[in-house]
Amino acid sequence: MAMAVGGRGGAKADINMTPLIDVLLVLLIIFMVIIAARSDGTDALVPQPRRQMRRHLHPARPHSVIIIDKDKKMMMNTEQPTSNGLAIG
Repeated sequence: MAMAVGGRGGAKADINMTPLIDVLLVLLIIFMVIIAARSDGTDALVPQPRRQMRRHLHPARPHSVIIIDKDKKMMMNTEQPTSNGLAIG
């Protein structure tokens, strides 16, 4: 069996990591408890679905279809409009 007598290298200075890790873990737990106790919930507004909004704004409004042919002939809902037929109202 061999035994180190300490002739050549001299004394070694190593940091003892166990107390450092213990202190860090205690600090981590303390900060986690403080953060959990201080967190306040914030109120959030939930957006409404689009379907309900559309029904509320425009209830049962009929659709109009305007067709312009390549010959520049205009049709509105399969009928030819008069001069006042395209008035928006």
